[in-house]
Amino acid sequence: MSQLQFNIIILLTASCFWNCTKIGTEQEDFNNDEINIYYGSFGGWCISKDSLSIFSNLDTHFKYKDHCTDADFETSQNIEQGEYNVLLNSFSRSEFESLTYNSCARCSDGIDHFLYIVGSNFSHRIVYSSLDNIEPMENFVMQLDRIKEDHQAN
Repeated sequence: MSQLQFNIIILLTASCFWNCTKIGTEQEDFNNDEINIYYGSFGGWCISKDSLSIFSNLDTHFKYKDHCTDADFETSQNIEQGEYNVLLNSFSRSEFESLTYNSCARCSDGIDHFLYIVGSNFSHRIVYSSLDNIEPMENFVMQLDRIKEDHQAN
């Protein structure tokens, strides 16, 4: 084996080790990250809009506005740490980042939903309609809907 071949093998081995270590560290950093979640819907003519914000300090804020009936309210409350942990455990950063929707159903009097997640080392936003496939995030979105419904009931 020549010196050049030996050096290439060493370089490739070191590169693989460094990449594997970097991926593992990125995931660990994300798991310990402070994640803020913004979720809601908005629509075209005479359709209500709502937004739910969930912050890493467990504060939540919900806002609802119906342009046709002038219904308008806001609530703020806290969620339990366990509920926040369950929510984050159902979230997959890689699956979320694989979705790149930027729908405009509201442009034709439909409804769009938005999901925007921000951490100290990452942020990603999608705007999707009921026709878009969000299956990788379905469980996460169902939990957000449940939290939103809790706010509406209060």
